[in-house]
Amino acid sequence: MNQNNPIFVSTEWLAAHLDDPRVGIVDASWYLPTMNRDGKAEFLFQHILGAVHFDIDEIKDKASDLPHMLPSAESFAQAAGAIGLSESMIIIVYDGAGLFAAPRVRWTFKVMGAKDVRILEGGLPKWLAEGRDVVAGAAKPKPRSFMAKLDPTAVVDAAGIRAALAAQEAQVVDARPAARFRGEAPEPRPGLASGHIPGSQNVPFDAVVKNGALVSPAAVRSAFADAGVDLTKPVITTCGSGVSAAIIGLAMETAGVEQKALYDGSWAEWGGRPDCPVATEKSDNSQITHGAVWRQQLQSFSIELAMTNTFPDRLSVNPNSPHYNEELLQRDVGINFNGKEKTNVEEYCISEGWIKVPAGVAKDRFGNPMTLKLKGKVEPFFKDA
Repeated sequence: MNQNNPIFVSTEWLAAHLDDPRVGIVDASWYLPTMNRDGKAEFLFQHILGAVHFDIDEIKDKASDLPHMLPSAESFAQAAGAIGLSESMIIIVYDGAGLFAAPRVRWTFKVMGAKDVRILEGGLPKWLAEGRDVVAGAAKPKPRSFMAKLDPTAVVDAAGIRAALAAQEAQVVDARPAARFRGEAPEPRPGLASGHIPGSQNVPFDAVVKNGALVSPAAVRSAFADAGVDLTKPVITTCGSGVSAAIIGLAMETAGVEQKALYDGSWAEWGGRPDCPVATEKSDNSQITHGAVWRQQLQSFSIELAMTNTFPDRLSVNPNSPHYNEELLQRDVGINFNGKEKTNVEEYCISEGWIKVPAGVAKDRFGNPMTLKLKGKVEPFFKDA
C-alpha cells in the first residue's frame, strides 16, 4: 500500500493482503431504486474473499424515516463489531459500481472514528476485469469490538445548512444530476419537491467520476471552479440522500481539500419539508419558488420573488407591476432593509418591499401575481418560530 495515499489502495495490494488479519474488507454495494440492482443479492452471488457486506439501509438510524441516516455511535459500534471490524484495522471499502456507495461507507467509518479507511481503486469491476478470484455466499465473520466515537463536526442537518448559508460560513454543493438540481427532472423518491437549496451550487457526481474512477485532481478542481465553487473556502456537500455527496467530498480530498461537512438528510429531507425553501433553474438569482425566502445579500439589486402554487398557503411576490394590493400580511419571514429590521409588512411594503404572503392576497385586480420592487441592501431572514 502506498502510505502516502490515504484514500485508495490498488487491486494488487489488496490481493497480496487478503489473509492479513489487520485488514478488513467491506463490500459497500448499494444502488438507487432507478438503477435496478440489489447490492445484497450481488454480494451473495460474488464478492472478494474475506469481505463483509455493509448495508447502509440496515446500519442506519432506524428511528428516522429518512433513508440511511447515520446511526448513533453505540448502534454503529455494535453493527460494525458484529461484521468483524474494529476501528484499529485497515478497512478497505469497494462497491459493485466501481465508485458509487463506497465513498459514503468510507465517510461513515471515518466519522465513527476508524483510523485508516481506504477505497479499492476501480472497485469490484476492476477486480473482476483482472480475473481475480471471488467467492459466493454469506460472510461468516468473527465478531470484534469497535470503539466508535462520532465526530459531530463532520455532519450537518437542515438547521446547519440554513445557518451556514445565512452567515455565509460555507458553500453548499449538491452532487445530484444537473436536471434534478435545476428542477427539470423528477426525484427518484416520491413526494419530494424538484429543485435545489437556494444559494447552493451543483457539481454532479458524474462530473468527477468516469468509468468507475475519480478524474484527476486537476479535473476535480476544474469541475468545482466551473460550478462557481471556491475550494479555498469551506464546503458542505449534499445530494439526494447523502451517498453521492460523499463522492464529491472524496473528489475534493484528492484535490487536497477537506469538505467541512456532509448534509446527512440531503434532498430526502429538504425536498420533503414544506418549511424548507426550494429554488429551480428559472428561479435562480431572481425568485424563490416556494416556502420561506432564503437569506441573501443584495446590493443595489432588484430581487424578484415569484408566486407558486406548490404550497398554496406559502406564496411569494414579484417586482415591477403597477397593480398593488396593500393588504399584504407577513407570516414567518421579514426583511432587513439597509440594516434595519422590518417586520410590519403593511407599514413597510410600499416603500421598502416585501417577501411572502398567505394564499389569495398576492394577486392584482386581474388575478395575476402582483409585484413589488426591492432596492437597496435587502436581506430576507427567517424569524424565530
